[in-house]
Amino acid sequence: MLKANYEWQLRPSFDQLDLEKEQVIKETQLSPFLVDLLFQRGKQSSQEINDFLSEKPHFHDPFLLHDMQKAIDRLEEAVRNNELILIYGDYDADGITATTILYELLESIGANVTYYLPDRFVDGYGPNKEVYAYYIKQGVQLILTCDNGVAGHEAVKYAEDAGVNVIITDHHEIGNTLPEAYAIVHPRHPEGNYPFDDLCGAGVAFKLAQAMTGGLPVEYLDVCAIGTIADLVRLEDENRSIVQQGLKVMAHSERIGLMTLMKSQNIDLNHIDEETIAFNIAPRLNALGRLGSAKPGVELLTSFDPDYCQELVNTIETTNQKRRAIVDQVSQQAIQTVEEWEELPEIIILSHSNWHEGVLGIVASRLVERYQRPSIILNYNAEKAEYKGSGRSVAGINLFKLLQAAKEYAPKSGGHAMAAGMTIAEDQFEAWKAAIYQAVEPYKEQLQGKIPLTIDAKINADQLTLENIQELNRLKPFGAANPKPIFLIENESISTPQQLGKDKNTLKFSLTKENQQLEVIGFQKGNLANYLQAGQSVDLVVEASINTWQGKSRPQAILLDMASDQKIIVDWRREKNPDLIFSVLCQIVLIGIFIINVISE
Repeated sequence: MLKANYEWQLRPSFDQLDLEKEQVIKETQLSPFLVDLLFQRGKQSSQEINDFLSEKPHFHDPFLLHDMQKAIDRLEEAVRNNELILIYGDYDADGITATTILYELLESIGANVTYYLPDRFVDGYGPNKEVYAYYIKQGVQLILTCDNGVAGHEAVKYAEDAGVNVIITDHHEIGNTLPEAYAIVHPRHPEGNYPFDDLCGAGVAFKLAQAMTGGLPVEYLDVCAIGTIADLVRLEDENRSIVQQGLKVMAHSERIGLMTLMKSQNIDLNHIDEETIAFNIAPRLNALGRLGSAKPGVELLTSFDPDYCQELVNTIETTNQKRRAIVDQVSQQAIQTVEEWEELPEIIILSHSNWHEGVLGIVASRLVERYQRPSIILNYNAEKAEYKGSGRSVAGINLFKLLQAAKEYAPKSGGHAMAAGMTIAEDQFEAWKAAIYQAVEPYKEQLQGKIPLTIDAKINADQLTLENIQELNRLKPFGAANPKPIFLIENESISTPQQLGKDKNTLKFSLTKENQQLEVIGFQKGNLANYLQAGQSVDLVVEASINTWQGKSRPQAILLDMASDQKIIVDWRREKNPDLIFSVLCQIVLIGIFIINVISE
């Protein structure tokens, strides 16, 4: 018997709408397979479907954003008077791309402009009073933030009191009060009424560029798409257009640095999609700010010197490899600690004096995936007598609100519902933890169950044909609010289960029916091969993909979860790992002539 890791939740069926479906199929010329899926996702008319699938750009009026006109007027005044403008960005991919957009925009209109990306280890996140003071002494007369600012009360007040206006462009969660800035451009401003509230930092910067230029600044769409994908905002409405159009621009980008980076990753410019950004580009830009200065990221995106761009790409790749090694090390230590606990709490909070601050968010994500619990990972700095960390959450639990409940003990905290950062003084740490544990207590029952996994449709394995899978690409870009379609395949017999890869972490088997065969791949699921055998009947939850090798393409299913009620016989006579043997929930073990019935909780 093999139990599922997730709680499978099938979207409601719309069988009663068969006549409507037939009419939509006729009007849209789409396959029944794709129309069924779109109906399941709430697109139940030809108009809704055509609007969703259309690649016609859809951008709102930028002046609908709160304080946009005020911000533009002040920037134009600064340009006319040759005031020195400081762009104050952030050290992640969203901050790097937002800074790039604003820097190129202001340079293009003749502004006297410079930029600064804070060092997470020296300056921390968001506006830093000491950095503001330094630049004001250097003659800065206007500060323009991007991807930060709404939590920077002290630094913003200092600048305004010194006679230097601060224009905030940000998208992070807003606390109980806002800084006393000259202007705050934010899609969720409490006094605003912008039609779409989930722009990333680069998206807000793009809207400012749109307002400043009076048209659609296509030249910034490529970097804006990178920030939008990297920051995991909802890929619907305006964000969908940003990514769709940005990927097109990227395929023919004139940015030498970006092209050099893509070439180093052997990226096919004719097949760039959101996964290209999410797995190849964004992690490398993020790695810079995780381990040191993020400034090379802006330099890469803005430079036109091929030799310098190659140097930057080499630096970025070296940094990314180092980042991956540190992540693996810290993750192993964190997991080992949790495994030693007798009971798993509602939220995992771990700290250590030797954990690199730059990778704590990634480690928290790994713990969330493994234990299905919100997780906060912190580094303790004895010299500063403080803890600094990052947290990640699960669906249904707003991490930002949890941190708000402990705000009195950690004023320097903020972020989103799913990701946040915090700094806590050593003498406040225990009180802060107690407040967090108390805030998460109401979610105890929810967390004791399995995390839901939403399934779009139940299908037969033979429906995953090349034609159907290729048609699914019309739904791209995939991401938050428009996830990859997930399918349930029930009661299928498997053949040739095996483990692949150096560490045997990948599971592979096939579903064979008549003359059709569907290959199934399960990444990080190699251990399941120990509980499978040829001919076994299983239920699978999968994503559809296409495997292309040596010019030949064939359908493939990516395994997300599986279950089986069928009892199996496994020959473990040569197995040397007792933990593996006794890890099965319920089994009968034959040892010599004795029969031992094992029930494992």
